[in-house]
Amino acid sequence: LNIKDVEQKDYDDMLKAITLIKEKEIRIPIVNKDMYKPSQVCSIVSKKIEKEFKLHYHTNAWKYFKVRKKGYQAEGCNTKFCRFDELHQDYSYTQDWINFLIQKLSDTSIYETIINYKETCDN
Repeated sequence: LNIKDVEQKDYDDMLKAITLIKEKEIRIPIVNKDMYKPSQVCSIVSKKIEKEFKLHYHTNAWKYFKVRKKGYQAEGCNTKFCRFDELHQDYSYTQDWINFLIQKLSDTSIYETIINYKETCDN
């Protein structure tokens, strides 16, 4: 069927029908949206501070700043910076944590403290 073969009234009716069709956004809940794995945190922070920031340093950082407890548990987790995922038994980290690390680790003395951090029995 060629558009030229459609009568004007039918064409107008088709246009009305087309305008009634509205695109509908289906909202599917996304788990851990805007959250980062430790390796992603390390990569982003390393690029921003232009220094090496390994997973080991990340572990030192969350221990030093007391962001969470050892092990896999929600209790004791500072939710501004990290969240525990019970299903996967791991942690994910927020953009606030990344920003905090970038700000803190830009200071050479704090960076050195973190990379050389040794946990004591009191921590």
